[in-house]
Amino acid sequence: MVGDRDEELGLGELAPIQSSSVAVTAAKALRNEILRRSDGDMFLGSEDDLIQRLGISRPTFRQAARLLEYEELLVIRRGVGGGFFGRRPSAEVVARMAGIYLLAQGASFADVLRAQFPLQTEALRQVALKPDPTERGRLGAYLDSCGHLRRITDIPSAIRAINAFWRLVGQLAGNPALALFMQTSQAYGANSAGLSLNAARLAIYVRGLRDIVTAVEAGDTEGAIAVAAAQNQRLIAWTTDDAAETVQVRERGGRG
Repeated sequence: MVGDRDEELGLGELAPIQSSSVAVTAAKALRNEILRRSDGDMFLGSEDDLIQRLGISRPTFRQAARLLEYEELLVIRRGVGGGFFGRRPSAEVVARMAGIYLLAQGASFADVLRAQFPLQTEALRQVALKPDPTERGRLGAYLDSCGHLRRITDIPSAIRAINAFWRLVGQLAGNPALALFMQTSQAYGANSAGLSLNAARLAIYVRGLRDIVTAVEAGDTEGAIAVAAAQNQRLIAWTTDDAAETVQVRERGGRG
């Protein structure tokens, strides 16, 4: 219980912390209710209803509601038919927050790429082992349908398409944890200036994706993983080169 934790920390006598703890506990109760629900609109109730059900004050309830709004689990609708509505957590939101956390911790892009590779390995293994060739062929069908990767003229769109390819790998693997953690590295990359991808680099990377697809369609797990390893090392090398070039530019600027 929250009170037990407050006593353990020796802070239970401080009213602001106690109030915050009640808000956190109320937010947890609402969060559990949202995650438990599977109905369409996920209507939780009006403010007065929820205050009564939770047995807390209005200011404390509003603190709890703000926490869940920040997590994008709660939507407040005003007017007729309004109230408090839950919504299912989005992998994109979770991954984005994790990516921001990694940036705040000073993780390098190379660190993220190295951590990502075992996840890619397992996901590719699961897809390549699928007995249904139609399922194994979905990655190739995606690449074939993606104009941004056939002829790279719009770099941001090409990068988004590559990220969508890896999200599809995670989905096809059938493991939500793999899909989420792979998406976290994409979210980190979207907020990081640690790697510049020009059209030439992207063309090289896309050729590697096509080699991965060929191996997956043949059910060749080791081949797919070997190509993915080369892709990962290539990205790490580019990241390292870019970082070294940035340092040199700064040093020249400092001497100037």
